[in-house]
Amino acid sequence: MLSGAGVSTSNRLTINRRAQGDVEPIWRQGDQAAGLPFGVQFTGVSRLSMNDAGDLSFIGSLSGIGVVPGVNDRGVWVARASVPGLSLLAREGSPITLIGYPTSTLRRLNNVDLTQPGELGPTIVTCDLDVPDLGNGIGGVVVQGGAGFNVAAMANLQLPDAPPGTFILSATPLVSPMGIGAYQCTLTGPGVGTVVVGGISIATDRALVTGFAPALSTVARSGWQAPTEPAGVVFWHVWGGSTRSAVSPAGRVVFSASLAGPGVDSSNWWGIWRQTESALVRTLRYGDAVPGVDATVSGFALPSGASAIAADDAHRVITTALLAGPGVDFSNNAAILCVGQAGCAVVARGGTPTTALPPGVVFQNSSFGLGARFGRAGHVAMAARLEGAGTTTDNDVAVVLWSPEAGVLARVCREGDLVGPYRVLTLSHTGGDLQVNGQGRIVFSATVLDTREEPESAMSRTALLTAAPGESVRIVAVEGASVAFDGVGDLSLRTIRMGTTGAISDHGHVVFAVALDPPTQLDEAVVRVRVLPLPPACPQDHDQSGTLDVADIFSFLADWFSAAADFDGNGETEVGDIFAFLEAWFAGCPA
Repeated sequence: MLSGAGVSTSNRLTINRRAQGDVEPIWRQGDQAAGLPFGVQFTGVSRLSMNDAGDLSFIGSLSGIGVVPGVNDRGVWVARASVPGLSLLAREGSPITLIGYPTSTLRRLNNVDLTQPGELGPTIVTCDLDVPDLGNGIGGVVVQGGAGFNVAAMANLQLPDAPPGTFILSATPLVSPMGIGAYQCTLTGPGVGTVVVGGISIATDRALVTGFAPALSTVARSGWQAPTEPAGVVFWHVWGGSTRSAVSPAGRVVFSASLAGPGVDSSNWWGIWRQTESALVRTLRYGDAVPGVDATVSGFALPSGASAIAADDAHRVITTALLAGPGVDFSNNAAILCVGQAGCAVVARGGTPTTALPPGVVFQNSSFGLGARFGRAGHVAMAARLEGAGTTTDNDVAVVLWSPEAGVLARVCREGDLVGPYRVLTLSHTGGDLQVNGQGRIVFSATVLDTREEPESAMSRTALLTAAPGESVRIVAVEGASVAFDGVGDLSLRTIRMGTTGAISDHGHVVFAVALDPPTQLDEAVVRVRVLPLPPACPQDHDQSGTLDVADIFSFLADWFSAAADFDGNGETEVGDIFAFLEAWFAGCPA
């Protein structure tokens, strides 16, 4: 948002892209719309996205000469990193070139997704189209091509591997960074009907479909034999309702579906399947045993309402799961599981002891899973509410991290912890802005208190924190701190805001917005910080000053008397921690 001379409510919004050290203006409210007649201006923007190559796409809203609301007041633009300026791809109410089809009209834009550049281009548009010989206002998924748009899927097309008269009614793409993984399709036509299996009437109008038109193929369809199950066992719900779907970074679909048929009852009627190059693989099904916990899977939605599924680069599937079995009740039946070629691993479980927490402290089962976030390499970051021994409102939320390599849940941060000179006051148990990148590095916000300030004048402030597998948590930025900016000098961060998605890249860049002191015309900024892995930790440098000196002993003892100095990691602050600390202090920090 801009301010200053000539800036008004009609031209204050802007989009800029930083590349090679420079800030490039991309779009501004009130500007002439690129590629359209003079007098048509931009009024707003939505569905903004960027790929790893730095390409941008968005839906722009319009006003001005010849613009009719609801008819031609929106379009799709792309700003390629390699080509200056904006390019208009399509506008509502205007002709659209569909390769291999007669000249058509774009009736309505529904969504835009941006993927990595490829043979078919990076921009995927979900829209309603008027297509001669097919129909008016029909739903379509089209992908940017060199001479127009390639049709990926479209209503009124025959589904090739289905009986004649089986047409697509609507198609919603499931998109990964690599492209379209699958479509959730509703079907229509004389080839769609009802089958009765075990006394259950199943409409055959839902399917998961992959490919690009006309070479589409069905992954799963309601009423069809489930290829991994005994003869006569068919898919019932393959998407919609409580069904969940995901796409792996490589573009393979993972989905949960219900079943019907011989031997199927309420104890085994749902499962999760993963698509491979040649077949479907069943990953998990109700009734399957969960190793190491003497329990079976009885559901995928947790008591908290959390329900999630994800797939990583290594073909692992991560899912929420409800457990059943001896000793399992409403206090401990929520879990997150990771299923791969090596088997099924319990990532975390509600109401159950874990090495990530002190003895007697567990994750609250009733709210478990709400703060879980999944990385593309199989990492699970989770903010969770705690209960149990010594738990109060001052320390009842923690952030933990699981990596598939270690296979162990690690504590990152808990309310009441010290991170350098700052004490963590509050964390969100729903992980409002908790994010994890492709290397397992996480970033999240917390309110903190600077322990160096006098208690009567100390104020809580927002901080951004980061951690990674095998690395202690640290602060990226905190309100009130002074930061050196290139060409400007030292400025104080008055406020900090981080988005709920896209705030950390796989390269470790963290992006957030700040308000600066002293207030000037340049008092707001978007800041990018590169977070690098830490060198080997030196826990005996207790005040984290970077120097091992007597001050570390006094700092440690102050925390010890406050019962916050569990140096030997046994979950308790006791005399043994003093001896362990002093032994390490005299040994010195690693070189």
